[in-house]
Amino acid sequence: MADSTPRCLNCGASLSGVHCSTCGQKANTGRLTVRHALRAATGEIFELESPLLRTAWNLTWRPGWVCAEYIAGRRTSFTNPVKYAFIMGAVLVVMMELFDVHLGDIMSQPFEEQSEVQSSMRTLLDWLQRYTQVTLLMTMPFLAALLRLFFIWIDRNIAEHLVLCLYVYGHNSLIQALLVPFGGSTSPAAALVISSLAFIYLSWAAVRTTGLRWYVAVPVSFAAHLVLQATLGIVFAVAMLLL
Repeated sequence: MADSTPRCLNCGASLSGVHCSTCGQKANTGRLTVRHALRAATGEIFELESPLLRTAWNLTWRPGWVCAEYIAGRRTSFTNPVKYAFIMGAVLVVMMELFDVHLGDIMSQPFEEQSEVQSSMRTLLDWLQRYTQVTLLMTMPFLAALLRLFFIWIDRNIAEHLVLCLYVYGHNSLIQALLVPFGGSTSPAAALVISSLAFIYLSWAAVRTTGLRWYVAVPVSFAAHLVLQATLGIVFAVAMLLL
């Protein structure tokens, strides 16, 4: 007699609910159509209960709580921090391209009379804009290592600090992307303000993530952020000399 028990199309396990208890795929998965493909592609982004929207909303109002929850193992409700950082970084790049914003033109404005410096800076910054995700991979683990060093007395490893860094980077990218249509990335002054807000946001998230008092977490976060900026400044200066 043929087995009439419904089975998951993904892993073959017996189905007894809305989702497969083994792999988590929906039980009503059927033949792929254009409609279903579009719904699957946009569902995670636009559905109100999607992990991406839930993560973005909570990172806006309580970033430290999101990081602490994810580190504690309660992860189903949130988008993976690596995925979140890459998605929001890509959104920022797309917005800058759509509104024809180029970092090289913005940051070289103070050097208009020094064509060689201006040209080198524009070349380097345009490269950084083009390869934002590469820059992310290079700087976020370094910042996580700095936070591990500066918060050495708390029970957090580098990977757990990296969760904080990636969520902060991703959400800062989202905020910048939303400001691009309003001229939020069109001058060195605006870039300085955004950089300052990034530090404030990092400190705010660090307070809840580390469980420390603000008067401890904020200065320590500032020190780590300062070392990162100084290091990037040195690398930036050396790169300009080599161009």
